[in-house]
Amino acid sequence: MSDQEDLNKAIEVSVGKVSLAVAKETHHPQDRLSSPELRAKQIEQELRLQIKDFRKKCVEGMHCCSQALEQDAIQDLKQAFHQVKDLLQLSESLAKGARCCELLGIKESTMHSLYHAAKALFDQKRHEEAEAAFTFLILLDHGQYAYWLGLGHARAQTKQFVLAIEAYRRAQELEPTLCWPPIFIANCLIERNDFVGAFNELEEAIKLYREDKNRDRDMELALVERLTFIKNRGTL
Repeated sequence: MSDQEDLNKAIEVSVGKVSLAVAKETHHPQDRLSSPELRAKQIEQELRLQIKDFRKKCVEGMHCCSQALEQDAIQDLKQAFHQVKDLLQLSESLAKGARCCELLGIKESTMHSLYHAAKALFDQKRHEEAEAAFTFLILLDHGQYAYWLGLGHARAQTKQFVLAIEAYRRAQELEPTLCWPPIFIANCLIERNDFVGAFNELEEAIKLYREDKNRDRDMELALVERLTFIKNRGTL
């Protein structure tokens, strides 16, 4: 069996298990028109589409980043992926929370180079490529605040506001004391004309910022003015 077949098999097994677990957890006994098995099939189909899109963006992201890497970093990536022998075992380790970059033996310096390459794409306003690059980074290490923030920014710039909010939420989970994720979430909600949601997010951001010992008074005033603007805009 080839590496690609191993990977596809691992994905199939994982998707099936997750779909059935979610279906059983969310199924209501009163719903006579559906069943956990039918709902599992629906969830499985949705997951397949999402995984297909994720894998496509990861490949695109790897190519986008590799164009900006030094030769030694490119060699590091190639060696890392060639060393993968058991993709089923790799997927099980990832499901338990392990970092892909550690399992593959990718150097920290290479991860830094990849991040700077993704950031450079964003700074050059190549936002679709930046989204793919940050998606690839998150595949390698899903526990980095900066990667999720970058993904949120790229998605916001391409007007994918719901997906941007999802990325910012993940960044917020990783750094719950920082005010920036709720500020960026508020910006996305304003674009969706959800002024109540934006007001709540900005209130939370101001609360977090006031707890920062190094806060800047001008920044605090700017946030309060923004809150007033949202309140007036949404007639709250």
